[in-house]
Amino acid sequence: MKAHSCGDSRLTCIDCQAQICPACLEQCPVGNRCRKCTGRFTGHITKLPLPIMLRTGAGAAALGFAYGFFYESLMGGFYIWFLVYIAGVFAGKFLHKLANHKYGKTVIATIASGIIIGAFLSPAQESMLGKPTDSSFMGLKVDEEEMIANAPVIARKRFPEFEQQFKENGKKETFSVKAPFEENGAIDHMWIKVTGIDGKKIEGTIQGLSSKLPNLKAGSSVSVEADQIEDWLYTRDGEGIGNFGLGLVERLKQRGETQWMGAGWVWINIAILIAGAISPVLAVRIKN
Repeated sequence: MKAHSCGDSRLTCIDCQAQICPACLEQCPVGNRCRKCTGRFTGHITKLPLPIMLRTGAGAAALGFAYGFFYESLMGGFYIWFLVYIAGVFAGKFLHKLANHKYGKTVIATIASGIIIGAFLSPAQESMLGKPTDSSFMGLKVDEEEMIANAPVIARKRFPEFEQQFKENGKKETFSVKAPFEENGAIDHMWIKVTGIDGKKIEGTIQGLSSKLPNLKAGSSVSVEADQIEDWLYTRDGEGIGNFGLGLVERLKQRGETQWMGAGWVWINIAILIAGAISPVLAVRIKN
């Protein structure tokens, strides 16, 4: 027993066995401690036996899988982050109970890794890897059929922008419009390389071949009215501008990118869920 100025007290610190008296001891749930040991957690608080670790990890994996199962419903705005965090806090209290209310890095690592593993085993796996099964942008779902249907409206409304760019850069960049052509009752939608714009009349040459209109050859000179166009596209510094009917996923594929934005949204939500789940463990400050 270590010497102590507390006189003949028979009380000792449960951790370091130092002699303490009723005046300087700190009462803790596990017993009496000296003031030095009160500020840190020791082995019996931080040690996580394997059965308890597995139990806690399984609970965390179940939470991660539940998130991955419903993650598509958690898209719609930044307010979702608050809901995910609150759900994580409530789930974290249960996980902390599964961990026998232990504290420390091992408990935190077990909960965090369990949630990630559970989410990876869920339907959210492809989104986590940047290969989404749906079309979304920063967590906001995109209806690609609606995008395609609205493309002509957008293209015609923004045609003055296209016309202005053509006047400024028509000789340096490629400008194209998409319009319908009809022949013997058959209709096909073709891209035209623009060579001139005279008021509302667009002149150009056909790009590509038509399987429906055999008499319409690539390179044929044609003209269309501006109010007939269904889409437009031009390049600026190597980047395509327009092409409003191209779906979000296809647009990113064309640029050689994975849908990192959708994946980023999923990972941000998982990180917030983990932050909420470990908050009960972090409620008591840990000092090493």
